[in-house]
Amino acid sequence: MSAQGLEPQVLDHLRVLNRYRLPIAAIAALIALAVYGMQARTPATYQASTVVRFIVPEVATSGGSARDSAQLLAVTYVETSSAPAFADRVEQSVKGELTLSEIQARLHVAEKAVPGFLAVTATGPTAKQAASLADAGAAALAATIGEDQQRGVDKALDPLRAEVAQLDAQLAKTDLSEATRRSLEDQRGAAQRTIADRQESLRASVLGPDPAPVPSAPVAPHPTRTATVAFIIGIVLASEGFVLVRYLRGSLSLGDPAGDLERIVGVPSLELGTIDRRRPAGAILPFVLQHLSGRPVISVVQRNGAPTALPATEIADALARIGTRVLLVDADVRSPVLHDEIGLPLSPGLVEVTTGAHRLNKSVHLSPTGSGAVVLSAGAIADRSPVSVLGNGGVTSLVRGAGADTAVILTSSAAPLEDALLVVHQFPDAVVVAVDIDRARRAEIVETVRTVRSIGGNVVGTLCVHTKPRRRRHLRRSLR
Repeated sequence: MSAQGLEPQVLDHLRVLNRYRLPIAAIAALIALAVYGMQARTPATYQASTVVRFIVPEVATSGGSARDSAQLLAVTYVETSSAPAFADRVEQSVKGELTLSEIQARLHVAEKAVPGFLAVTATGPTAKQAASLADAGAAALAATIGEDQQRGVDKALDPLRAEVAQLDAQLAKTDLSEATRRSLEDQRGAAQRTIADRQESLRASVLGPDPAPVPSAPVAPHPTRTATVAFIIGIVLASEGFVLVRYLRGSLSLGDPAGDLERIVGVPSLELGTIDRRRPAGAILPFVLQHLSGRPVISVVQRNGAPTALPATEIADALARIGTRVLLVDADVRSPVLHDEIGLPLSPGLVEVTTGAHRLNKSVHLSPTGSGAVVLSAGAIADRSPVSVLGNGGVTSLVRGAGADTAVILTSSAAPLEDALLVVHQFPDAVVVAVDIDRARRAEIVETVRTVRSIGGNVVGTLCVHTKPRRRRHLRRSLR
């Protein structure tokens, strides 16, 4: 699936993950290290298990199926194993090595899926202690089951045993005839044989549990595995945290900044590349042809971010490539950036031309991009003020006398908004607002556009760009 096919919210999360990958990785690593440290200090726990198997006698079925009775008894024995009496019985087997509370905490009996099977699991600080406790618990459970079922057998045989006792009492009389005695002895013999047969059929059968295998590795903690899981969770939490911070700060969406900007301002928007990696030359052409072609003067107002000449340069190059004679002017006379980014001298420039110190044709240069656009740097302001340069009508005279079809005038975010408003006031016909995707805030963008429109500026479109000042390079390097 292409990036265009992803939902803007998903793409926004992915771009945030890429944009803040280093701090996200650092936060996740700190969480993982903290978890690893806590796990490493936790004593090791070993676990051993064995199985107790029993066969349900007929007396326990009470007319039901053996499977149902086995399931019922299994639940009963699981509950019995949690009683203090059972722990006391195990304590006698382990010879006082563990207290009752420790036995109850470390020994667990659970019903298995197969009826008649009970799992006895024990934990301990060493493998040997865990296996020993599991064996003791299994032995105690087997004895409990055997005794319990034997009581059931005894209860079932009580009537027959009472009958034998009554026959013995009658045989003890001395005045019995020989025939009566033989009859009573036959009855007693038959009753005793019945008891023996019933004992055999009702005999409680508990299969002796196999010794619990001694574990070779602890079940907890697992510092490496737990730290890995914590690292992954840390990445997710940190990513969501950065997304939330950007939302609370009113930042533009990284997934669809142009669409976000268009919804905010209400005019067409386009996303450019970065200062050191521009979009293909034709990417801005549809935007320029539809909204800027034929405009005599285009004022590019950049706000809310690091200063860059990229938006104005892209517009000028696109116009020049379609045959328009373009004059690109840097009107940021306080802190100019155009000359530095495309590799031209600062002076002579706009200041010298508007004050008459230099002629226009001696101050302009062809754009190093090869588009054919003519560039005029800001010039050295020296002892003059921006108002005297931008507000005395000299810029208007320069543009009218330049002989170009279109003039693109740049004011960067480094200059106060008042400087940009002086330019917009003189050239309000077509204003393009450029913002930094990473630094712009929705409220600031709305306020800038509102102010520009309040003095009659016609905002025809917006451009958004990644500036990344710590990685900025000259445009001339990116065009080699």
